[in-house]
Amino acid sequence: MGTGSDSTVRVPDRIDGADIGFGALSATQNVYELINQNLGNETYALFQLDLPDSQTGAGINAGSHTYPSYRYYHDQYSALYAWRSIGQSYYHAMEVTLRQRFRGGFQGDLNYTFSKSIDWTSQAERLSTSGGNNNAQIINSWVPGQLRGVSDFDMTHQINANWVWDLPVGHGRHWLANQGRVVNGILGNWELTGIARWTSGLPYAVDNGSRWPTNWDIEGFATQSRPIPSAALKRGKGQQMFSDPAAVYASFRQAYPGESGNRNPLRGDGYYTWDAGLDKSFQLHEHTQFQFRWEVFNVTNSVRFDPHNVNVNLDNPSSFGLAGSTLTDKRVMQLSGRVEF
Repeated sequence: MGTGSDSTVRVPDRIDGADIGFGALSATQNVYELINQNLGNETYALFQLDLPDSQTGAGINAGSHTYPSYRYYHDQYSALYAWRSIGQSYYHAMEVTLRQRFRGGFQGDLNYTFSKSIDWTSQAERLSTSGGNNNAQIINSWVPGQLRGVSDFDMTHQINANWVWDLPVGHGRHWLANQGRVVNGILGNWELTGIARWTSGLPYAVDNGSRWPTNWDIEGFATQSRPIPSAALKRGKGQQMFSDPAAVYASFRQAYPGESGNRNPLRGDGYYTWDAGLDKSFQLHEHTQFQFRWEVFNVTNSVRFDPHNVNVNLDNPSSFGLAGSTLTDKRVMQLSGRVEF
């Protein structure tokens, strides 16, 4: 840590031979003990070293000390956010599209994307502002490449399809082609539409907890200390993302000073939606018709949990792995009518 042209970290001479709660130690020994009392939160020890005793109550920088305070921290500027185009990102993909019109009034598109996105930081649009979470933040501005990992929006596989089917019932179609006007008006010329999307899981990371080892304002991510057992990563019951959350939790440790932690080592749910519509136009007059629509969103009422709202915080081992909100809404239906003239 340094400021201006002087990047040397000086130990306050006021704590040389002083007793600040650890006994009459040398300045170096006092600093060691101070940091040792703040393991996992080492930036707070630096904060105590920098600010006057009137604000920290740490017994450091008290009286007529010669070491100037506020060299690194200042209450008015404990955090300054800035945008800068120094990040790196890489995206590679293969896209395949199949479009076909079939007999019987059916036509549709099928699209598949195989891709990988890697960057230093990113943030899903559904999250809060970047100042309120680890995402889109550089934890260690001296080594930003520590955060290199798959993007928050990375989805290895994506499949989407859309279709329109003029149901084969009514005048000019396969069934009831010769029925009268009333029967055709009720049963004929209906149209079925749909759109579906499925993706593989979205990535997320383990939060370092209420600790600030590297960055005074941003907690950062936990560091993966050993391989995660594959069996533990299998889906648990209900809102629990892991079959063995304790084993997953034990695979991470607190970040050390200078570390940013591991970004996005876990995979959660992906998107799955299927929306459908049924509509028909009724001829009311020579120049007037009424269109009826019945639309269903999330036809299968499927549930997909939001990875960014899974409790993966080192402070909460008892609830580790529990999801808090969903990516998709519950099934919703709506009816609508429109007169065209």
